[in-house]
Amino acid sequence: MKLVAIGDIHGRTVWKDILEKEKPDIAVFMGDYFDSFDISGEAQIENFNNIVQFKEDSKDTKVMMLYGNHEHHYMRSFEIYSGYQQENALNINRALNHARQLGHLQVAYLFDDLLFTHAGVSTEWLIKHAKYTSLDTVAEEINELFRVDLSVFDFVGFSQTGDNVESSPLWIRHNSLLRSNKDKEIKQRYRQVIGHTPTKALDLDVYKKYLGGRYIPIDTLNTGQYLVYEDKELSAGKI
Repeated sequence: MKLVAIGDIHGRTVWKDILEKEKPDIAVFMGDYFDSFDISGEAQIENFNNIVQFKEDSKDTKVMMLYGNHEHHYMRSFEIYSGYQQENALNINRALNHARQLGHLQVAYLFDDLLFTHAGVSTEWLIKHAKYTSLDTVAEEINELFRVDLSVFDFVGFSQTGDNVESSPLWIRHNSLLRSNKDKEIKQRYRQVIGHTPTKALDLDVYKKYLGGRYIPIDTLNTGQYLVYEDKELSAGKI
């Protein structure tokens, strides 16, 4: 069983080359399909719709489409941040709503001990918003929240970058994630695969040293790198 996780898209079409090369059983898109500064809004929408179409048509690859903060501000129009495309906002909102209604978007995905979200799950946020009755149901509880109440994913706190332990899985930054989950059960149970915060290279040895191997940041698509998980082993792929 091979899983490939692809970091923040931001309109890029390189996902097609990655999936053609790897031919994975599971493909996880980490969110942020929109808000490029050098790709037109129309092209970004077309690319998003192409991913949705691939998900619907693919017989060999199970496609998981995570939801990121650069989707959220089109669903919650009062919450606007970097890259927001006012001129394309209505069409992006329509595309996102259509995908959400069909069940193509979700916030969390769990595979083995790997918990995939756009930015990471903090214990503080989880306790505040989810039932948190069992660690086994963390992903399901987060996705149920996404289905019924988008407001729990809104930006919180005074840090403009989301560096707050109560930030949602769309926004939290590495430092807050580490502070939140220190010595907590969720850290012991899961390794978290996250995007959102750009990283220069997908270096698993560096992550083990500085993040204890429990957090794997993969917002590295600008370098052509992505994550491969096969036979219980993690590795960095490159296109």
